[in-house]
Amino acid sequence: MMKNEDTHIIKEFPETAQKFIGYFFNPYRIYFIALFFVILFVSLYSTLQPYVLKKIIDASIPLLGKEGLIKATLFPALILIALTIINNFAWRLNNYVILKSVPKLKSDIISQTSDYIHGNSFKFFQDNLSGAISNRIVDLANNTDNLIMTLRELLLRLFILISAIFIAALVSPLFFFVFLIWTLSVIGMATYFNKKIEPLSNIFAEARSHAVGNVVDSFVNAINVILFSGKKFEKKYLEISLDEMVKKDITLQKRLMKYATVMSVMTILIEIFTIFPLIYLGSKGVLTVGDFALIFILSHNIIEQVWSITEVYFRFSEQLGVFNQAIKFLSQKPDIVDASNAILFKIKNGTIVFSCVNFSYTASQRLFIDKTLIINGGEKVGLVGYSGSGKSTFVNLITRMFDVQKGSILIDDQAIQSVTLESLRKNIGFIPQDPTLFHRSIMDNIRYGKFDASDEEVIEASKLAHVHEFVIQLPNGYQTFVGERGVKLSGGQRQRVAIARAILKNAPILILDEATSALDSMTESLIQESLQIAMKNKTVIVIAHRLSTIKSLNRILVFDNGHVVEEGSHQYLLEKGIIYPQLWNLQQGFLSVKDF
Repeated sequence: MMKNEDTHIIKEFPETAQKFIGYFFNPYRIYFIALFFVILFVSLYSTLQPYVLKKIIDASIPLLGKEGLIKATLFPALILIALTIINNFAWRLNNYVILKSVPKLKSDIISQTSDYIHGNSFKFFQDNLSGAISNRIVDLANNTDNLIMTLRELLLRLFILISAIFIAALVSPLFFFVFLIWTLSVIGMATYFNKKIEPLSNIFAEARSHAVGNVVDSFVNAINVILFSGKKFEKKYLEISLDEMVKKDITLQKRLMKYATVMSVMTILIEIFTIFPLIYLGSKGVLTVGDFALIFILSHNIIEQVWSITEVYFRFSEQLGVFNQAIKFLSQKPDIVDASNAILFKIKNGTIVFSCVNFSYTASQRLFIDKTLIINGGEKVGLVGYSGSGKSTFVNLITRMFDVQKGSILIDDQAIQSVTLESLRKNIGFIPQDPTLFHRSIMDNIRYGKFDASDEEVIEASKLAHVHEFVIQLPNGYQTFVGERGVKLSGGQRQRVAIARAILKNAPILILDEATSALDSMTESLIQESLQIAMKNKTVIVIAHRLSTIKSLNRILVFDNGHVVEEGSHQYLLEKGIIYPQLWNLQQGFLSVKDF
């Protein structure tokens, strides 16, 4: 079962609707117990009211125009008024219960589910659209709300139906059996149709989620749509998933229409089996006027409740389908988690050892085979090679974005799979080639490197990364919001913010993925000075595309198809290497691609 500890990390997501409800509803159980009794009373009121009215009619007809009328009808009339007052109070209590429970319940679901999803691996976010993920979480919260309201309506109508059938027995056992048999027949047909409808609802929910995910994806990539004049293409691309969604919806609605037709026939039958027995028994003097009125009211009430129950039940099944789809998707277990006995990572000098490491993305794409390599503590190492040679995979394995399939990676003699993910990653700083920022203030984006940093610490890191000089020119300074993924800043500005964040983090291991690629030459020279400060007394790994940025590093590793085929200093590799001189000469303009 899911456990929300002090760290607010959900250990295990409930995999079924029952477990989900059991976990999230438990803190609010007192409210839902109160809601159950409110529903029970309101349902009794709906059937007791016509019964009390029958009593008033039967008592008043013989005494119309006589003095005893008031005395005979006063007590049932007062009961009717009292029931109405209590019913109004019950509905207000219902509103209070919903107010005190549902908004906070939805907030809990969004908060804790988002927290759980953040614990997924990098691969999960590669495989799933961010829009689809957020849509599932919102679906889960909204459908929890919808399910509560729908279940409340379903129980209310079910209780009204049951009480109406039993009230009918007070008039005549005949009507009790007529109503009971008809109700059971309709419920049986509804169950049959629901088995046919529920799979269609699930299919429609999946198609809807896919379509919504495509909409969100197009908005996330709005800059590409604009620059590539992709508006018409996006419209056509979206129409494919929308057409599929419409097809699934039409199939679902056709099945619902068939059921509605059957229900119409059943409604006619109950009218026939109510009206004719009423007329017959009335002609024999068996029924009073009040009985006559009561059965008419109850028959229409029962028809209305059964019709509504089946409609609500189908709606409930549809919502439950969306609900279960969301749970199924969101309850995927993270493939990279802490070991059961994981300990806190304790870094000393930052020595990194790859010991017989095997890794592949697919069975046919084997990248590292028995890879063994040592990066000494405090060493500054550059990784170079053609695209797909394994540079990014190498650093992703160190940060456990992916796990090795065989062998081990050790940092200061600690296997990284034996320590907690949080403590491991807290000790590794990372500056990506294409940094993305939160739609938050510049201050908050930089402070992400050290959550408890003071404003003064953030500003100091900003000055080292040459962020301060452009921030002070902005109208709102450090409180300027940067837009989704940082689109309000230039590429160079985003990269400087990412560098400031890493400087503020001050982790003993620092990984740079061409961290100055988006900077102009003048700013790059300034940043290089800042990076030298940031790299002091750290183990540093630099993924380099521009070889000029790594000339001064202690060692350069040349990757090719997952193997380190050359290693040494810049000068050594120029003299003794094969691939490295080719890369260098290509970048210096001494060679062209066709020379290879």
